[in-house]
Amino acid sequence: MDVKYIQLSLVALVTLCLSFLLQKASAIECFECNSRDPVYGARCKDSPKSLMALPQFYKNCSQESGRCRKIQQEVDTDERIIRQCAINNHTELGCFERAGTYKIKMNYCECDTDGCNSASYTSVSIATVICFATGFMLFMVL
Repeated sequence: MDVKYIQLSLVALVTLCLSFLLQKASAIECFECNSRDPVYGARCKDSPKSLMALPQFYKNCSQESGRCRKIQQEVDTDERIIRQCAINNHTELGCFERAGTYKIKMNYCECDTDGCNSASYTSVSIATVICFATGFMLFMVL
């Protein structure tokens, strides 16, 4: 096989792989729902895997929103879940617990990647895996 052809193929493959790794330049996408909603409320409390199957909850946030938020409230014995877009207000990312007045407790988490307010999970696209596997095999052939 011609060395120039192999080099061009590798450059094209690396470019393709990098294009899959780059994040899009649009606003963040978050889950938006409220467990108090009479129609879909119960689904807002679902597991992360179940939420991923509900595209009606996955929304494009405004350009000002740079984060996703999940709020878990306990009011007396009633638990409420609110998932929403959040404006970056220069607070730390992560989870925080707050106590309110008279039997109100809140736990809220903020994160800055698409769909991160379902729960914590890690995912890699299948296209990225295929690109790197092909690149590795080409590297081994050389």
